[in-house]
Amino acid sequence: MASECPLAASSPLVDRAKRRPCCRGLLLIGLVRLATQLQWRTAFVGAGLVRGPADSQRLAQVQPPEAVLQAGAPEAALARRRLLTSGLSSGLFVAAAAPSPAGAEDAPLGRVVDSQKLLGPNTRGQLERLSYKVGNATGVKLFLVAPPQEVIRKKDKFAAYLRDVKRQVDMDSTSMVAIVGPDATDNEDGVIGITRGSKVTEKFQYRLTSAYDHGVERAFGVTAYVDKYGYDQATLVTFENLAACLLLASEDSSNRECGMFPLNKDRVREVLESRGVFVGSM
Repeated sequence: MASECPLAASSPLVDRAKRRPCCRGLLLIGLVRLATQLQWRTAFVGAGLVRGPADSQRLAQVQPPEAVLQAGAPEAALARRRLLTSGLSSGLFVAAAAPSPAGAEDAPLGRVVDSQKLLGPNTRGQLERLSYKVGNATGVKLFLVAPPQEVIRKKDKFAAYLRDVKRQVDMDSTSMVAIVGPDATDNEDGVIGITRGSKVTEKFQYRLTSAYDHGVERAFGVTAYVDKYGYDQATLVTFENLAACLLLASEDSSNRECGMFPLNKDRVREVLESRGVFVGSM
């Protein structure tokens, strides 16, 4: 085919001049993707929010608990793009301040930064309330950040955006952050990534590990799950799993339930309901 990369030709007669543009194009694509992932990590290192050391090959073997994640549909990448672009925000910073449903406890809002407007008002309210309840019980602040698409691959704009976010929502080393959007993880199909502050890692060593974070990402933060259930459910079950594990790890230094895998939904509900922090996603 005329569109095939000249590198596929095995004949020594292939003109090298024809191969150079393809080589450069492939190299440029690879460098852009690597730079994007490094930019995410560099930006959050500055905030004291870095993933703990882990063997990436070992973590890649962690199996998600949901059967739907075993294989993504061929159109998953396209569906993710439609979901993301449909909610793009033109502003550099939009803090979600949705009113809480009737009967909810009064709490300042601001821990859900949905600059892509991916979530509904009810979901944002549930995430906010859960974050404050768990924060009061454990000392760990849960955040969700969905950066606007137009700044993700622009280093200066992204750095400025992140500075504004950290300043306005009081994000620090005692925080755990769910990053929502493309390139949120090192996996091609990852759309939710978990990042933690250094003090969280120190406090919950062996009880809440980076392997657990990876397991949550693979269970609820991949295109196969989001395409099937939507961002609202994906972010809620992610937050609820994190919340339940933070509560268990805070209450019992010997608890290792979240040392490797996410909790199943029945256990999550049991933990949250028994402590009066269940917000009702399941």
